[in-house]
Amino acid sequence: MRTHIQRELDRLKRQMVSLGNSMLSAPSIQIMSIARHLERMADHATGIAEDLIFLIEGRNVRHTAVVSDTASRR
Repeated sequence: MRTHIQRELDRLKRQMVSLGNSMLSAPSIQIMSIARHLERMADHATGIAEDLIFLIEGRNVRHTAVVSDTASRR
């Protein structure tokens, strides 16, 4: 499932590519690199949170659809 941030990053990448090579200066490339690294950090944080939920509650929330809190207790 794509998050809001992932969709925004994809939109930004498409927008930068559509501007052409003349607009892809060093600062633009650095910004895209930073965004990619921040996204990777967020993925790691999500994985840690999913591991903690499993360790504390015994629920496996990896690779599952988002469910409401009451539906997860059934």
